[in-house]
Amino acid sequence: MYVDTYWKIMASMEEDIKRNKFSFEEVGEGPNRLHVFAQCMADLSGDECEECFNRVKTLFASCFPSIGGRVYADGCFIRVENYSFYEETVGPDALKENVSFEIRLITRGI
Repeated sequence: MYVDTYWKIMASMEEDIKRNKFSFEEVGEGPNRLHVFAQCMADLSGDECEECFNRVKTLFASCFPSIGGRVYADGCFIRVENYSFYEETVGPDALKENVSFEIRLITRGI
């Protein structure tokens, strides 16, 4: 169920991420509810942003059954949680304490 919800959200975010270079969605009920935020750097074109988003969403999916985490790439990132994090205020140390998993993907020449 959780994985199905994830892929439904990813499909619904594709148009926004290409057009706006960011997207956020919430889908599901109870423990299967997902909150997702993805964003690209401003210097990427819409097509480059879409390509980067496709990489990070696929990388995140490889980390299931984890219920939350972040993937950072050179040009974009995605955060997925089973709770609403949109209004959180965090400092640098919070990243070390509250993350189920984190992947940093550094590439050049998107």
